Amino acid sequence: MDANIGNNEKSNYYKQLILSKYGQTDYARIIQDSNYYKNLAEQQQRAEKFYTMVYDTFVNNHYQPAYQLSEQGCNEWNDINITSKLAYIKAISAWNLYGKDSLKIALNNIIVKYPTTSIDTAATELLAALDRLENPEQTITNKLNNIKEHLTPKETFVYNEKTFHFVIVVVDIKNTKITPLKNNIADFNKKFFSLQTFELSNFYISDTEQMISISKFNDKNSAMDYYRLFMSDTQYLSSLHNNKTAKIYVISDANYVIFYKNKEQRSAYDEFFKTNYLQQ
Repeated sequence: MDANIGNNEKSNYYKQLILSKYGQTDYARIIQDSNYYKNLAEQQQRAEKFYTMVYDTFVNNHYQPAYQLSEQGCNEWNDINITSKLAYIKAISAWNLYGKDSLKIALNNIIVKYPTTSIDTAATELLAALDRLENPEQTITNKLNNIKEHLTPKETFVYNEKTFHFVIVVVDIKNTKITPLKNNIADFNKKFFSLQTFELSNFYISDTEQMISISKFNDKNSAMDYYRLFMSDTQYLSSLHNNKTAKIYVISDANYVIFYKNKEQRSAYDEFFKTNYLQQ
């Protein structure tokens, strides 16, 4: 008997076993659709874009469309992280449109449908405030401000090697003098990249940190070529390389914006940079 025939028979047997007994698992779905994970990722991206649109509608005080879109999203998507937040937006929109009683009903529904989530916690606190205090309207406003972090869409770093890139240097101003450092980088550029023109800029990104950006490079590869020579230089940049607190990265234009805007996201870029730039 042909060994391949025997292997195919075994393979088909186990496929049918998985489909019949474990039809709702990811294994079964992969057997039925080889693009299952790809389609799942695309669906997740669509859901996140939809949520961002609804959130923007809500924070701009367009409560009627926010209410309707939230209801649509809750029926359309299966991701509990997204549908729970949509349900909360719907609840607060209902309060603005229909009053406090509608809010209470919606909050109770959230507590039942989304237990042990951050939105369940927010809904429970807000409902308790409504029941406990004499001035629930003011309490609602305070609570809405406190739970903003639960609703705000999280921007994440995305890898794209083809887009424009920067090289950035982040330093603590308590142990680094910015002007001499910029002059050293300018001298380095003149020495090794005399035929190219780079823009050097610096600005505060926190009370104690400044970022120097070197721009711009056409893609990841050209930025990494610069970065490798930059990191190996001992003539102009030795003091920077001896600075243990300094951070030096290559970063795409989209991720540059996220890094600048979101202080809490910056520490995550360290691992992102190592994985996508240094380990490839």
